[in-house]
Amino acid sequence: MRNQIGTAVLVLAAGGPAQADAQTVLNLKHKEHICSFAPDEVLDETLYSFASSDEARALVADIMSTVGLVPRFTVFAANVPNAAAVIEGEERLIVYSESWIQNTIANNRWAAVSLMAHEIAHHLNGHTLEAGGSRPPTELEADSFAGFAVGRLGGNLQDAQWLFNQLSETGSDTHPPRSARLEAVAVGWREGSAGRTAPGSAPEPPVVMRESADFILPQSTTRLLTAQDLAPLSLADLRLARNEIFARNGRSFQSPDLQAYFASRSWYRPIAAEVSLTAIERENVARIQAEERHR
Repeated sequence: MRNQIGTAVLVLAAGGPAQADAQTVLNLKHKEHICSFAPDEVLDETLYSFASSDEARALVADIMSTVGLVPRFTVFAANVPNAAAVIEGEERLIVYSESWIQNTIANNRWAAVSLMAHEIAHHLNGHTLEAGGSRPPTELEADSFAGFAVGRLGGNLQDAQWLFNQLSETGSDTHPPRSARLEAVAVGWREGSAGRTAPGSAPEPPVVMRESADFILPQSTTRLLTAQDLAPLSLADLRLARNEIFARNGRSFQSPDLQAYFASRSWYRPIAAEVSLTAIERENVARIQAEERHR
């Protein structure tokens, strides 16, 4: 089924200056430039959007860290089934359901990673620049990137494919059948995991940072760390691992050694001196600090 909306124009729902959490209206009237996740999703012509949450911003930061790029799109919460990528002129938008994210992320964060990575891929690959909306070839490219992101962030193949297994077996004019999408995810996951894990196996435990590695603790933003994760690390590595959590969210550092270290990481993009962390990230910072005090 062809997507029912396309071009977006942002208009304030009420008069007065816009605020960070102000409600806005997205007037979506055309069918030209929108890509959605599933074939049976029809977005309302008028969407009510809100400022994105810390959890959504953390998801985007994690996903973009896998390719070392700065997000060139704006993310809004809105009354959509789950998420969609939209473009208006030169402005790229991702609208997502805060209800869907909050109800999903607590029990299956990888599903949320898959969904957001899929929509991000539509912008990164230029799909939303082309008129016509979702098409099977572009949807498969986005599916592959979703698998890549999960694999690069430490998820296994079942993690990467879980969300896609919830789709209908049959495809449509705009979306391929489930079997093709699962294959695309598997191919992307293979590239993202880069041989770290065998298909279907659990991710390997984190290892001490080597000069060529991207992260000391790759999963520190996606799951709670254990004593076994921290035991192999030296005191110096624990300090870096703790600050790595902040760095992955764009924190800038005053300490010269931390500045130099994270500047050497391809994924690091300093944004501000203070950044927001998810509940998982805050707990992991506390656990690393406790281990540092114990040493």
